Amino acid sequence: MSEFGIMGRSNTTQNVVNQLREDIILCRYQDGEKIRELALAEKYGASRSAVRNALLILEREGLVLPQPNGTKHLCRLGISDIEDIYDLRSYIETKAIEQIFHRPHRSFSALMEVMNRLTSCGNADVYEILRIDAAFHREAIAASGNKALTQAWDTMDGITQAVFHLNMTESPEYMAWFRQTFEARHRQLLAALISDEEQSKQLFAQHIEDARQTSLKALSKILEATKQKK
Repeated sequence: MSEFGIMGRSNTTQNVVNQLREDIILCRYQDGEKIRELALAEKYGASRSAVRNALLILEREGLVLPQPNGTKHLCRLGISDIEDIYDLRSYIETKAIEQIFHRPHRSFSALMEVMNRLTSCGNADVYEILRIDAAFHREAIAASGNKALTQAWDTMDGITQAVFHLNMTESPEYMAWFRQTFEARHRQLLAALISDEEQSKQLFAQHIEDARQTSLKALSKILEATKQKK
């Protein structure tokens, strides 16, 4: 069971969000499959109200589509969806960098705290590493002082982490590389964010592009395997 997404909701709802999101991304449901709340409640061991709340969250992420007749259908991620997610992420982080360097007073204390977590994560499991990774990027955006950018990140945080977890599970080699370089890459991002706007933009852009290409490769592999099963 995955452990992604913004915390603060009821555990039961969050568990349904995590499990259903992962099952959709991994193509364990048919694209466009009609949602039956009772069946989902039984499958995930949750109340119908928890399922209903989870569906609202996934609807905001584009994984659940409401129909004119009042029903809801599941919607798989496609290649274009991955492109859209990373395009939005690129816009948010680039805009945040620009605004950070135009602030008269800048504070990176929250980012420093995340770096302390990152340094001490050691042999943490992949879920904890992804949470720290997400926290780093969220605090980088929050340092801009732009609440709208931070809220936009929060909206896409769950699906972004889930897609990135996909990268890990589909490629043990990538997971090993990610663990080995995790701290050094984020220290480099932080150093640039503190001192050099153009270098910061370049490093964050490359960081995001690397993640995009890895995610596209991982999803393509899953979609191809699903196609071959038909």
